[in-house]
Amino acid sequence: MKLAILFANSIGFPLLQLSVAWIFVRLPDRWFAARSETTSRAEARIYRTVLRVRAWKDLLPSGGRWVGSGYDPRAASVHSAAGRRRFLLETQRSEAAHWVSLSGTAIFLLWNPPWACVVMLLAGVACNVPCIVVQRYNRAALQRRVSANARA
Repeated sequence: MKLAILFANSIGFPLLQLSVAWIFVRLPDRWFAARSETTSRAEARIYRTVLRVRAWKDLLPSGGRWVGSGYDPRAASVHSAAGRRRFLLETQRSEAAHWVSLSGTAIFLLWNPPWACVVMLLAGVACNVPCIVVQRYNRAALQRRVSANARA
């Protein structure tokens, strides 16, 4: 039984993360383009000064290429309006995928003992929350840049 639980956790957790990513990169762009969430100045300041996201965000892997996404955020051009719109759309897509992955971690509570439930929840948080924070940071930085260009 313990071996089955170990197998379910070690295969199931990465499979959940990759499956959600695989599905989300194939969802229609219009599902994410319609969102017009903006980031407040206070939230953006927290990302920059408290969390210092810029210092560690490039250490995170870009999981989209593992599941066939044609979009590479590190090679993205934000110099054109189309490039900015695409980048914003992809931050929305990625953030939504990470929220779903994080929520999906709860399924592991069905068969794990209490101590392992804690481990699985911590793994879900560790794998998804930093990525959610980076997507919000990127969106805030891009919005700030768009606003600065509009004023100029």
